[in-house]
Amino acid sequence: MKTSTIERTTVYLATSDLVRLRDIIATVDQFSISNSGIETLKGRIGSAEIKPAEFLPVTAVTIGSFVKVLDLATKETLEFVLAFPGDCDDSGRTVSILDPIGAAILGASEGETVLYERNATYSSVRIEEVVFQPIEYEFGIE
Repeated sequence: MKTSTIERTTVYLATSDLVRLRDIIATVDQFSISNSGIETLKGRIGSAEIKPAEFLPVTAVTIGSFVKVLDLATKETLEFVLAFPGDCDDSGRTVSILDPIGAAILGASEGETVLYERNATYSSVRIEEVVFQPIEYEFGIE
């Protein structure tokens, strides 16, 4: 099975998110739940530059970021908050890190193109803007 790929040099993850991500992966693995996002998350963690949140670039997509992405096939702009599964709702304004697009953009930065698989087809999006990153406000980074 081909997993999502990202055309970029660095995957960024916050140290504070790493424990929760590993717990989610362990739970999914324990119950043998099939989810393409999990394989992508495993790859992200394996290749990530992991730092305290205050040292991550403000242009990186982190959990809790409000992002704008451009679907390169349809030219549609999507706007949503990347969230842990339990923090998602039915509003359409949140995307889970277990969703293929959510897992694929985690750790990406503005301007990067992300390829992800959904229902045996591949799509690509470009990260247009990280509109809000909770780290900016939590640590006062401008």
